[in-house]
Amino acid sequence: MTKVELAIDQWRREMPGLDLLPMEVIGRLGKATRLISRGHLDPFFQRQGLHQGSSTCWRRCVGPVPPTRWHRLNCSRPC
Repeated sequence: MTKVELAIDQWRREMPGLDLLPMEVIGRLGKATRLISRGHLDPFFQRQGLHQGSSTCWRRCVGPVPPTRWHRLNCSRPC
């Protein structure tokens, strides 16, 4: 039994008339978000030298760099 299912069962016992579907959906989306972050996004950001919530950002550079190439820049610096 997952943590979401445990929580839903507890709420069902305490408040049997409450519609728990929205809580269940949000709980499952939260779990999916964490799995995607840990398995895919965090490793991607680490390979780029970033972490989620970093003060750096990605900006498309113009000029001699091909427009399909991305560079990590400090957001306060103009391209």
